[in-house]
Amino acid sequence: MQVTEPNKRRFWLLFAILTELITLAIWWGKRPVPPDYFTYTRLADLLASGQGYLEHGKAFTFFPPGYPVFLMIIHSGADLFALDRPLTVIGVDLWVGAVTLLYFRSIARAILPPRMAEFATLLWATYPFQLVLYTQPNSEIPFLLTFLAAISYYIQYLKNRQLKDSFMGGLWLGISCLLRPITLYLSLILAFYQWWYEYQSKKTLRTSGLAILLWLGSFCVMILPWEGYVYAYNQEWIPVQGKSVLPIYEGLIFGHESYHGLPTKVSADVYAFMADVASESPTLPSLLEKIKAADPLVLVELLRYKMVRSWYGLWDNPNEKPVQYLQAVYLFMALTGIVRSFRRRYFSWLLFLPFLLMMYYWGTTILIIPLLRYMIPAMPFVMIYVALACMRTLKSPAG
Repeated sequence: MQVTEPNKRRFWLLFAILTELITLAIWWGKRPVPPDYFTYTRLADLLASGQGYLEHGKAFTFFPPGYPVFLMIIHSGADLFALDRPLTVIGVDLWVGAVTLLYFRSIARAILPPRMAEFATLLWATYPFQLVLYTQPNSEIPFLLTFLAAISYYIQYLKNRQLKDSFMGGLWLGISCLLRPITLYLSLILAFYQWWYEYQSKKTLRTSGLAILLWLGSFCVMILPWEGYVYAYNQEWIPVQGKSVLPIYEGLIFGHESYHGLPTKVSADVYAFMADVASESPTLPSLLEKIKAADPLVLVELLRYKMVRSWYGLWDNPNEKPVQYLQAVYLFMALTGIVRSFRRRYFSWLLFLPFLLMMYYWGTTILIIPLLRYMIPAMPFVMIYVALACMRTLKSPAG
């Protein structure tokens, strides 16, 4: 009996909700509501009251407005039915996560043979560090939905060359940028990659140019109203989020007592550099001066710390060893798949896209605070290469 595609989607939707509920039951009462949630809630309440996204008469730019708007909608429903706000957010997040899995499956099916795509979907659905997100209200959850939706539409355009897919992809990426501004520069990188992909495929460049305009245009449609709002109140243009130097600063002192999380152990030389950075107020010019004055060997060592720690670092959990070991297994398998994907027999520019996205998030995480939470959006693409590493076992006739 052949299982139809709609039934497969229903299965994965229910499977995702079940795994999230099991995770929630395991962690119930063990993970308090994160402090950021209360700041987001205050902003959401300001929006709901009609007072605008303001603080002391100025546009509040430390957090972009996407997640407060998301919370405002959910909180309004919770208040209407006298429900607990954080629990209602978590309940909605479970469904958001299930739909996110379907978008990831769409990406995997566009890149991999059928059985490998289903296996990659299973890997992402059971990935423990994304499941833990559903035990708290987290901005990463709606971000993952919008980001993976954008990539799904983007890949559909590359495969089918339907201009509406390029337009929809840009819209979804714009929404993701209002949730977490990390995708701001990715919009330009993917626009260039789209041109390169079609150039390599010898497609009509006129259609490609129109698709890129639609991609960037719809992206700008989503973020420019926010930029205009900030300029109207603050008389400045910002890269979606203001005070962006703070994450860079925290990423240079993560082994020092001034770090807002749990400091990690570093060498004496790196600690001395971090102490020097922490001795002054965080401004971009001061950070650049400290970096220029530092011993190059110390900077290389700091970079090594950040490159490795990006894959397993936790904000305030001293027990990182299990995370290291599990991440090492995933990454070893993914590396095997990456090596295989670069062989002439298997290489395609479409299969190169997950590698590009992994490198983008790795690079941006190295630039700021080396924490696993910032690498979570790269992990779905790690799973694609893990599945590829298991190709001999999973290969189907259709693949």
